[in-house]
Amino acid sequence: MTQRGRLSRRRTARMASEYRTGTNRKRAIHQLDDPLGDCGAKEN
Repeated sequence: MTQRGRLSRRRTARMASEYRTGTNRKRAIHQLDDPLGDCGAKEN
């Protein structure tokens, strides 16, 4: 669970970075809407 949490944090940070830059705005917005859902689905 600890490792998963770390991965989620890293992914969230990356998404925030992309959102700030505006490279992947749609993806970032989706992550912000439901971060746990998308991350969980991808990881599982």
